[in-house]
Amino acid sequence: MQNEGSVLDMRRNLIIKAFVLGAVGCAFTITGLAADGHGQGIADSTTELNEAKHEAVRSNWMDRTDVAIGIQTGGHSKIDRGHFLTDDQNSIYNKQSDYGNLTKAYIETLQPISHYDENSKSVLFVQGRIGLGGEKIASKEMRGYFINEPIMTRHGYLSSYTIKNTDEKSSETLGIIGTVGIGYRRLSRNEHAYIGVNAFVDRAFTGNYNRISGGVEYVNGLNEVYANVYKGLGDKKLVEGGGGNPYPKRLYPNGYPDTFPYNTIPSENYNTYTGGGVLGGYEIGVVRSFKNARWARVYVNGYRWNGDGFNHKQDYNWGRPGHWSVPWFTARNANNYRGIKIGTELQLTPHISLDVGYNNANNMSKGMYGTLKYTLGISKFAFWGGKHSDDTITTARAKMLDKVRRQDMIVESFNDIEYDYLAPIDHL
Repeated sequence: MQNEGSVLDMRRNLIIKAFVLGAVGCAFTITGLAADGHGQGIADSTTELNEAKHEAVRSNWMDRTDVAIGIQTGGHSKIDRGHFLTDDQNSIYNKQSDYGNLTKAYIETLQPISHYDENSKSVLFVQGRIGLGGEKIASKEMRGYFINEPIMTRHGYLSSYTIKNTDEKSSETLGIIGTVGIGYRRLSRNEHAYIGVNAFVDRAFTGNYNRISGGVEYVNGLNEVYANVYKGLGDKKLVEGGGGNPYPKRLYPNGYPDTFPYNTIPSENYNTYTGGGVLGGYEIGVVRSFKNARWARVYVNGYRWNGDGFNHKQDYNWGRPGHWSVPWFTARNANNYRGIKIGTELQLTPHISLDVGYNNANNMSKGMYGTLKYTLGISKFAFWGGKHSDDTITTARAKMLDKVRRQDMIVESFNDIEYDYLAPIDHL
């Protein structure tokens, strides 16, 4: 009986030990399963985040290619008439500015030439454009043109002839322009900002005009600042010419007199000045995006173009005895073109965007402007059919493949002519 009791005790102990070991094993198994499940959750979450970031920066060449059409209004014509502010009381000055509407149509693309994904901190890219655009500003000036027409002077005296002076300015679309450039952008460590540099070459095929530019960019969060400097290439030398017209027929339609009474003009001389070229200058712009409306941007852009110019002066030169040449045109000052643009960019749909604003400028086309763009691919941010915000990627990284902002090419041409006459000092 004692032996039987010992056996039972041994069996009981074995059962208890087996139960304890089984419970421990089950506990480890459950803990392991829980641990495996938790790790899988972390892995899944990380994967989803990486996929979201990858999707946020993913794009193909079509997403970065636009077809655009636009117009810049020319502003109203301005005509000023009145007496020329000289000592000559019979001198009339007519000033007219007639700037035309500028149209443009082009295709533009930006493509990275270095690897770029959600983990890249920098990108090297090329940007190109081809199409109709630019502005050609024409300036024509005339000084000292005599006509056989009586006129009342500012002081109420009747003159037998009129001296005309004109200043005319106009503008038109330049023509087909090709542009190619290279740029580099690098993100900050926390990806909230980037800096960029770029260099471009522009060529207007109509007229063979060429231009180069260099630019810098800085993006910090929702704010952008950029600046570009432009330099025209090619020959800008002033071309001078001249000649003479003995016995100008327009002054004596009934024939030249046999004698030389007072106020008779036996001849006239004229000098011509032609030139122009691509304008150099600079621009500075500020752009603002919106956190919950990433499809919209507002901007301000200020610019200045340095016009070509020259100085030429007529002095009192003695002609034949008792006569002297009358100076009419003393100097031509360079035109400086400057202005400021205020506008907004709206990504209306994944394919269509609108750039509209007002351009306040001098000596060139100005007023309302608008450009409609069609993206061959899609934009991720859009008012209709796209995202309004995205927290998976910083604003700076989202703009790494945006196109560089630049001004269209501006060309100036001038054609001046001045007349001087051998006029009597006194009766002969």
